Amino acid sequence: LERALEDYTAALMIDPGTVEYLMARAQVYVGLGEEAMALDDLLTALDVSPDKADVLLTIGETYHNIGEFNLAVEYFTNVIDLEPYNNTIFYWRARSHRSLNNLDAALADFSRASELSPAKLLYYIEPANLSIELRRHNDAVAYLTKAIELSDEDPQLYFLRANEFEILGHHRLADDDYAQAIR
Repeated sequence: LERALEDYTAALMIDPGTVEYLMARAQVYVGLGEEAMALDDLLTALDVSPDKADVLLTIGETYHNIGEFNLAVEYFTNVIDLEPYNNTIFYWRARSHRSLNNLDAALADFSRASELSPAKLLYYIEPANLSIELRRHNDAVAYLTKAIELSDEDPQLYFLRANEFEILGHHRLADDDYAQAIR
């Protein structure tokens, strides 16, 4: 990584406004645990190209990863304004909202991510777990059912749904899922 850092730094001395070099060096800084330096490069890249969604996304991810969740939400929201059909951004913003304990906002963003990318298992597991936490058992069952449709080999999904069925008083459905979980 040190060599890559030297190479990108040299390239930026020749062409200091190249967004790709700034972003690449920022990734190297992240790899070296130098998030503050990474953010400096990313914010410089944003000055050069203020409407570049991948720069905004990377800034949001970096803020999320260092625990600056409010700033992460702000940058993810800016990306959503540019790319309202990008499921990844909704997923990231949901994670930041969850970290801030904005659980309803997190659930809404997880739901939007799953609408935009209905074949991505993680986009159903995350809101299922959040629905369980919020005691929204019918919602949890719906998310778990979709997750099982995508991955019917995972016993944990059946076990989680069985627990939710039990809470809802659907004991026969719970028994069926428990049986499926131990197969």
